[in-house]
Amino acid sequence: MRLIRKSELVRLEPTAVTAPLVVNKSCIDQNLLLPTTMSTPTLTPVQLNEMTSPVLPQEVLDEIISKLADETSTLKSCSLVCRPLRRSAQKILFGSIVVVLVDDNGPSQPINLVLIVEHAPHLIEYIQKLRISFHLPSDVDGKITDLANASGIFSRKGESLPINLRSLCLHNVAWQFIPPGLQDALVLLMTVHSLRAITLDHISDCPANLVQNLPPLLEHLTLKDTTFWSLPTTRKELPKLESLTIRARYILMDAYTGLDQFPGDSMQCIVNMSRLKTFQWDRCDTHTMPVVERFLRPASNSLEHLTLEQLYIEEKDSMPFDLNQLPQLTEITISHVCYTYKRRPLARIPRAIIWIITTMKNISHRNMIQNLSFRLEFGQMIQMVNFDSVMKDVWQELDAICSIPQLASSKSFRGITFSIQSTALNCDAFSDLVQNKLPVTKQASKLHIKTSSFR
Repeated sequence: MRLIRKSELVRLEPTAVTAPLVVNKSCIDQNLLLPTTMSTPTLTPVQLNEMTSPVLPQEVLDEIISKLADETSTLKSCSLVCRPLRRSAQKILFGSIVVVLVDDNGPSQPINLVLIVEHAPHLIEYIQKLRISFHLPSDVDGKITDLANASGIFSRKGESLPINLRSLCLHNVAWQFIPPGLQDALVLLMTVHSLRAITLDHISDCPANLVQNLPPLLEHLTLKDTTFWSLPTTRKELPKLESLTIRARYILMDAYTGLDQFPGDSMQCIVNMSRLKTFQWDRCDTHTMPVVERFLRPASNSLEHLTLEQLYIEEKDSMPFDLNQLPQLTEITISHVCYTYKRRPLARIPRAIIWIITTMKNISHRNMIQNLSFRLEFGQMIQMVNFDSVMKDVWQELDAICSIPQLASSKSFRGITFSIQSTALNCDAFSDLVQNKLPVTKQASKLHIKTSSFR
């Protein structure tokens, strides 16, 4: 064998080295010495199965891959590695499906849900969240027909595919403008037995049958700016909700005067609220608060968390609310969002605080309240000096809330929590401001501050 000198290596290309490589065979696995050009031996199905079986249990692989939930490109790469990783990655990649119908006069794009149903039905079992959003779909009749047919797979009787759909959201639907075929498909979609959460967001002119047969195991229902021509009057089996969220000025189309004309017991024809633990109401004022009280009567012995957002209060005594009707209540949250620098939106916050302080002074000594939370979201235009200027003497009243006899003697009351989401500068200033303005609460270790800055 001719030895290659060091000087010759400089002139040789990598492919030009043709001399055989001398190795010590005793130090290397004999399988590694097989020629690279040798054909792969034929393996039996049993051998192939053993080679492709995961080294780790599938549950462990699922947990590892779940850490990549926000890395779509990485998940796609993992799905091409091997069968166990493909299953773990596809669970996340197809776990949430968003269907958007848009009439933009552009090139027609296939609907992802339709493609899955037609070409990869085995992925249906991975879909746990489905959101269907409409944006002026007046000229997409073909797509609507395809969507109606595809969505039927979730509610089709005798379907052999496992259905694990847990969450459904319908967004921006003008019911009278969608064809009957899709209306029927959406009504059936609302009855899928596996559903645990349903959101109707900006749905107008809904018929009663849309909520006539909600899944019996439904736990969470959200109605945001959704109106009905009528509500169901009878129902054999009602889902026993755990949480209900409502944001609306009116629900019935013939009640434009406000929710004060809305019969609160009509909600009991849709769901069973006797086990309701969490209730959230947006846009509270003197007209809607009586409706809130009527809504909560069936949940008087079960409600634990109450959230009131965007309170519009003129006077502290203009919106009475009896907390004693909710003896199991443990958490009260007052939430406000403000993105404009105008004084009026900011001025609503101290009024809401005064209102809740006045309301809590009337609670029973047997109350179970653990925490009073104020959750604020300020835009970039809002500065802490503006917030402080509208609060004025409200700080002093809030600082004395722990001295209310019903709370001072309570063993369960943990204090006041202030949460804010805003700019990093506002978050730092807010933390210092609240601690300086609530010295008594802070000294009693009953002041809790949480901040979250915008990304």
